[in-house]
Amino acid sequence: KSKTFTPSNIPLITVISLIFKFRHLFQVSRDYNQGMTDQEIPEGFKELKIPQPHIENMGPGYYKKEDNQLFMIFFAKAEHSNFYDSAHGGALMALADFCMTSSMMQDRNSLVTTVSFHTEFVAPAPIGSKLLIRCKPTKIGKSLGFSEGDITVDGKTIINFGGVGKIL
Repeated sequence: KSKTFTPSNIPLITVISLIFKFRHLFQVSRDYNQGMTDQEIPEGFKELKIPQPHIENMGPGYYKKEDNQLFMIFFAKAEHSNFYDSAHGGALMALADFCMTSSMMQDRNSLVTTVSFHTEFVAPAPIGSKLLIRCKPTKIGKSLGFSEGDITVDGKTIINFGGVGKIL
């Protein structure tokens, strides 16, 4: 006996999953890179050579060190978005964590891994927006480093973060 599916006998979660999976078919095509030119990269930033594939996938990235602070710039990309067309919190946390541990490095060959990390989400980051990540070490010891920072979009804080890194 064959089974037919009607809207009344399909589980709601299946319907929601299918709508989410195929939502791109119902959206207007957008150029998420529109307006992202090299001219918008602030003076003094350098291109970031990213040694970690999960961060490289989020690039291109740019960085500068100034007044004992590390600044990074990335752009919120569609492939790292959530259902609300803003950057997914996990993607933003990965960038913040990368900036945090990088700020604790003594030089390019230093190794630092995260011990603990905390984040407060304040506002969304729309797809296509320029993410300015700022991180400042508050204490660097022989084996542990402490750092705090934020991510802003157009001067508005979207995330505050901080944590502890193990210096290897």
